Amino acid sequence: MPKHPEHRQETFTLTAPDFQRLTAAFGSTSFLSDDRRTLLHKFLQQAIALINSGGAIYFIGRDQAINSEVSLLSRQMQALGSSLEQKMADCATDALEQERTCYKLVDEKASIFCISCPLPQDKGCLSVLLVTENDSLSPFLVTLQLLAALLDQHLKENPSAKISAPQEPAGPLFDQLVRIFSLPPGKERLQHLNQSLKLLTGADLCAMALVSDTQKGRLAAVSDVASFDQRTEPIRLLQKGVDECILRNTSLCWPEDTDRVFRTSLVLEEIGRSHGGARVVTQPLASADGTVQAVLLLIWNTAAETKESLRTLQGYSTLLSELLPCLTNSSKVNANRLSRLQAKTNWSLQQKVTAAVAAVFLMLLFLPVPYRLAAEAVVRPKIARFVVSRYDGLLEKTMVRPGDAVTEGKILARLDGREVEVERAALQAELDKARKMRDQATALGNIAAAQVARLDALRYEQQVTRLQERLNHLTIISPVDGIVLSGDLQRAEGSPVSRGQTLFEVAPLANMDVEVTIAEETISRIHEQAQVKVRFDAYPDALWQKEFSRIEPKAQLRNNRNVFIGVLEFDNPDNKLRPGMQGKATIHVGTKSLGWIIFHKPWYTLLRLLDTLL
Repeated sequence: MPKHPEHRQETFTLTAPDFQRLTAAFGSTSFLSDDRRTLLHKFLQQAIALINSGGAIYFIGRDQAINSEVSLLSRQMQALGSSLEQKMADCATDALEQERTCYKLVDEKASIFCISCPLPQDKGCLSVLLVTENDSLSPFLVTLQLLAALLDQHLKENPSAKISAPQEPAGPLFDQLVRIFSLPPGKERLQHLNQSLKLLTGADLCAMALVSDTQKGRLAAVSDVASFDQRTEPIRLLQKGVDECILRNTSLCWPEDTDRVFRTSLVLEEIGRSHGGARVVTQPLASADGTVQAVLLLIWNTAAETKESLRTLQGYSTLLSELLPCLTNSSKVNANRLSRLQAKTNWSLQQKVTAAVAAVFLMLLFLPVPYRLAAEAVVRPKIARFVVSRYDGLLEKTMVRPGDAVTEGKILARLDGREVEVERAALQAELDKARKMRDQATALGNIAAAQVARLDALRYEQQVTRLQERLNHLTIISPVDGIVLSGDLQRAEGSPVSRGQTLFEVAPLANMDVEVTIAEETISRIHEQAQVKVRFDAYPDALWQKEFSRIEPKAQLRNNRNVFIGVLEFDNPDNKLRPGMQGKATIHVGTKSLGWIIFHKPWYTLLRLLDTLL
């Protein structure tokens, strides 16, 4: 085996493995499972424990393509990102093509190697991750070849393990439900259902998130992963895509769907580029009444045709949403039935008046009225320009303070240039001296001395030019018309400033943004086309009205409250709007029944109380 610092992929041809030397655990009949996936899971777990590996993947190759059939990676390896699995797939591809054991350095900093051993009879490849040095690979290569040969033998002897699940076309979902419901309720059922949906759609990754009554989703299952850490970056990115699907309450995809059936998403683009996928889709699973019960996130590594699979998945959407409570062993609380009132033949006058008042009250409860939401508003500059010092120096004089209105080209401050002037004068004298020496040497015919003097003159000339440029920038001017937001340097006069230091922040007033804080519990009822009216404390008699330009998709924490930010863009020709102005906004959501407006908050409070008690 070569021993040198250059880590490159190499192949090894070893002798035939001796099955008699394998441990009793790997040769026992416990691997003769009725299910191929269970057999592979048990075998990979034993192999990982035997060599203290960081994880293992079994790849299957069919029709000049290679796919991950079973993947068991530790949380530390999952944190390295999807590129790790791609590097393992590349190593497995080389091993299958060359029909030899291959190894490859997949992470140089952590000294992580991938060893891939092909299985001739099953046409698969066993790939294992090891944290070791290049000189210590020999015993692992021998051990893994023995394990790969034994796994190939198990897959050959087990009749039910001869069919590779990822490569055969998935049967109807109804055929999988019998097996799923034979499992214990809870996490195991969800994982098998998620795996079946992956096979049904032909996706390379399928993630399922359950949606709570408060419209918050949490990942419950990820294909080919027994358990996952919510804090790792890949899982947090998947959770981000699920949250956007719940927020927008529609199917999303990346790249853009040519038939306009799915809406596109920048978050899904980020997921696709991070996981190396060619297509990413999020599909909400909604019940018959439109309530979203779960969200599926699917990733395909190749740009294959997926429309038929997605149509099939959408057809199963309602069925799956109704089955989820059964899979998770949850039950819904049914409301008590109302008893029927017995009609009375003879009513008194008081009873008739009471009934009439009650009828009018009930009619009023169903009366549609405009529904408005109150929110806080604050003025922010649309853009801000930062004025920095281009050179080191001393602050001689500052001309403005925060809040002052300035025009483009107005002097904001001056830097002391006396030291630069002295240095420039000295260099100018040296420059004149070098030129004179050049002329004298040229006149005497001393070519060498003339050349040296010419180079000295050129060097001094460049230094003088740089100092002159520095003198030209001693005056700090405003780049735009606007107002000074920050830069109170009155007490800093005479202090040194460094190159790149921000001295002032100037914001133009021609266009301003008004940020409206939207409470998290009301964001689902507000759309970007909603009309917003704003009155500012400085102008109580003036009204600003406009639709949202955008609603930020990510919530922010302001005043210890989780809120979303809606942005209104206003022209400001009279400079009435100033940065920092506060006001009250009224958001017109639409029409709701009077009863809903009065009782929806107590009703939701009651539901939360019931959730904590039951």
